Amino acid sequence: MGPNRPGQLGLSQAINRRLEDLRPSSEFKNIVSSIQDYGLKLDSSLCLITNYSEAVSQLAQTPVWVSYGGIRTASTFGYNTLRILAGAVAQNVICAWERELASPKSILNLVEASGRDTVGIMKIHRFESDVPSLLEEEKAKAIVTVRDYPSVAKSWWRMVNNSQASTFYRPDRQPEDAVRIIRREIGVERKKRKLTNVLFVREDLIRTDTKAATNRIARFLGLQLAPRSWLGLQKTLGFEAMLDRANKVKQQDYLHDKTSFLHPGHVRQSNDQIPGEDIVEELVWKHFKDDLSKDGYLKL
Repeated sequence: MGPNRPGQLGLSQAINRRLEDLRPSSEFKNIVSSIQDYGLKLDSSLCLITNYSEAVSQLAQTPVWVSYGGIRTASTFGYNTLRILAGAVAQNVICAWERELASPKSILNLVEASGRDTVGIMKIHRFESDVPSLLEEEKAKAIVTVRDYPSVAKSWWRMVNNSQASTFYRPDRQPEDAVRIIRREIGVERKKRKLTNVLFVREDLIRTDTKAATNRIARFLGLQLAPRSWLGLQKTLGFEAMLDRANKVKQQDYLHDKTSFLHPGHVRQSNDQIPGEDIVEELVWKHFKDDLSKDGYLKL
């Protein structure tokens, strides 16, 4: 499966482009509010911005947006936030997950071949040399979602012990294997923290204040969201909306579709623990207590 272009995108960009002509009006705020109320009836993912021309100029300079979080950190939320926000400013949006591309840098070739007002969005966990190169050349911006490492380990443990997740199911794994996984992930995060054009977003902020997380990402991308934008965005990006969608969609072999980071492996949605889960958490604290803060996130 190759990169895809979401068919629902287009309305936000068309409205924002028209709103740009109305910015000099003293009634601009009221116009935006009225259009927003009507537009949400047509498209629940409507995303209006108030700085279209500036956003288009910035997009031309950095046309690749990357969800670059580690495993089990809510990087799919980052991917979907980029995808929705891109619809506010781009005519063409090319989306891909890491295994759908010949190489991460090939998405820039696709973007450049597609002409103006195109953004390329990809989700990738690995520390590929192509991504730091794109960031250093200021051709890309990246969102790195991070999570407390005991939760990362427990989420990994739930996935490798879930027979329905054929992509991850590894019944031969032992709790001690979590030490190797977390050591690798900590090393990758440290490398990513040395990069430029990167925004780090904590998973606990995504869960507890998704609106704030979304606003942070929008500002980082140079987008000024219109007042009350969250009324529409929460129907797509809100925690409860994602949880509801995750419970309704047909799960893929990695246990979530591409519109939600929530699934049985990410957050335990019942009181039942998988045997070994507490051992995995203890091992993380034992081996990495000097690397982690009290909340389990990497010390900075």
